Amino acid sequence: MEEGKKVEKVPSTGLPFEKWLIDVSELEVPVPKPEEALAISEVPTIDWSFIKPSETVFGEKEPKGRYVLTLEVKSIGGPKIVFQKSFSSWEELSRAKDKVKNWVGGVTWYPGRKAWVVESTKRMHDTAVQVIADIFGVPEDIVRKIVEMHNIGASQVKVVGFDGPYLVFEFGQWVPRQLYDEIQRRFTQTLYIPRVDVETGKVSLEGRSITLVKVRSGKVYVPIWLLPQFLKLLSEYRYYPVFPSEVTEKLKQLFTARIEVPKKPPYRLLDYQWEAIKKWLENGARGTVVIPTGGGKTFVGIEAIRRLAVPTLILVPTEELMRQWAEKIRKYLGIEPGLLGGGHHEIKPITVATYHSASKHIDEIWDKFLLIIADEGHHLPAETFKEVALKCIAPYRLVLSATPERADQNHELIYSICGPVVFKISYPELVERGVVAPLQYYVVWGRLSSEEEKEIEKLLQEARKGRRRGISALNKIRQIIAKARWKIPVVVELVRRNPGKRIFVFTQYVDQAEELYRAIKEVEPKTALVTGEIRGREREKLFNAFKRGDIRVIVTTTVLDEGVDVPDADMAIIVSNSGQARQMIQRVGRVIRARPGKVAIVYDLVTKDTKEEMWWRNRMYERGTGFYYVFKIEPRHLTAEEVMGREQVS
Repeated sequence: MEEGKKVEKVPSTGLPFEKWLIDVSELEVPVPKPEEALAISEVPTIDWSFIKPSETVFGEKEPKGRYVLTLEVKSIGGPKIVFQKSFSSWEELSRAKDKVKNWVGGVTWYPGRKAWVVESTKRMHDTAVQVIADIFGVPEDIVRKIVEMHNIGASQVKVVGFDGPYLVFEFGQWVPRQLYDEIQRRFTQTLYIPRVDVETGKVSLEGRSITLVKVRSGKVYVPIWLLPQFLKLLSEYRYYPVFPSEVTEKLKQLFTARIEVPKKPPYRLLDYQWEAIKKWLENGARGTVVIPTGGGKTFVGIEAIRRLAVPTLILVPTEELMRQWAEKIRKYLGIEPGLLGGGHHEIKPITVATYHSASKHIDEIWDKFLLIIADEGHHLPAETFKEVALKCIAPYRLVLSATPERADQNHELIYSICGPVVFKISYPELVERGVVAPLQYYVVWGRLSSEEEKEIEKLLQEARKGRRRGISALNKIRQIIAKARWKIPVVVELVRRNPGKRIFVFTQYVDQAEELYRAIKEVEPKTALVTGEIRGREREKLFNAFKRGDIRVIVTTTVLDEGVDVPDADMAIIVSNSGQARQMIQRVGRVIRARPGKVAIVYDLVTKDTKEEMWWRNRMYERGTGFYYVFKIEPRHLTAEEVMGREQVS
């Protein structure tokens, strides 16, 4: 913390959730240390030999008519133990050989070496002890002591050094097949890519494998953040890597960095925010925290930084969210953060970066941070963004999202890279605490005009003439449905009949937003248009005017869906959308901010008997991710005619 820099106290809110706030300054929970997370303290310092139970030489006939079995358990370039026993008959020798063959079943015979070579695993090691004790008549505990004394069965792998964000392990000329197969099984994930069938319009998922641990010849490249899991796998197979002193020192240097943070936080946490922190720390400071929009995810992130006190990279989807995080870090931690994105390029112990900029500069930042906080973490599986999480050395990861689950199933990749869901709270639980407002949700149904239906029929015929024409035609059909003419008068009427409410009107297309803006302005002069072209101070001025009441209606596109700190509103009208449940949930989240006596209202406009109706049902009831599963609210249904004809709608 900068000398002389004071952090601010959070004033009393005066809201119902005051009673749920707790002082966490005296509450303790075990905090893992980075060097422990990477098992550096457990790295062997003995220069072990590369050992594997391997060679057996069978049956040499002695001149005196006795038969000798020699079982040679040896290492490659290391110590060996030779067990010998003579038998009076060939039959006795054969029975002993069969026991050994059962032990080494499935291994390879090397004629030139006259040996069976087996790979080292814990199972093979334990079986070897039993077989040797049985054949040679030596008590099993004595055999085990002899074998362990010589490190037989404990295979070695060398740590060669670093290759960028990877630690390189060397197994000689090849990686044993059994271990290789297990590496592929444990450390290969699937990234699903949506593919659209032009003829049917159906979306299918095409899986693509992502190998977290790379195997090339006899070397294995392990991301440094994945080191604990990889060492655990090696120990299961009795491989004990040798860490050269220079590698150990480098790891300790990387993972002992600390930052100074306030010992007593200048804020209080809500009970569920503290529970989220506890669950996350108990999971080794790895995991995903699910809190609906408006539930205060940012404070969970700030407390995570304060508890660990390690260099931290905060990833956000937009420049606006980057600035919001930076302001809160200054206010509550008293630290001036670095910014990466939006024309800024300053890397500090705490740095806030857009996903895009972090991906662009990954070669510069991969070894700078021990904690990654991914805000709106459902963006992580994107093709470029995932490289940040895969390459950064940070052993600690915190994903914050209202909707981590994805229709394309790529949330499993998030959980693999950053940790599973460790805490989740529902929207009704937040309403109960007074953190967010209760919600009324209306679906307004309308129909295409005859002219729009004829235009769609022409485009369908065009779509059958070839793939390229088909894609273009389907896009045009989608826009006709989304921009159906019945929607404009309904939106204008809803604005007119709700004069005391501050309203967001959401669209998917800029031209539709511009048309709605002109239509609404005729009945409500206090209307503004916010598109991607309006940014920075100009947008801030509009938001301030909205807060004051100088502007009552904001018509916007996807630019305000997420990653922007928008002013509090009473009502949202969703005119067109992407068909994704997440977008719907984010937009509704813009109007549920708590205020005494407030009830948030959402109108969702859907064109009946079209693809838009199917998309609505999907985003409404999609298991686990749909609107209903998040908000636990059934819609109230209205027709466009009812809206236009009734005296009071809301």
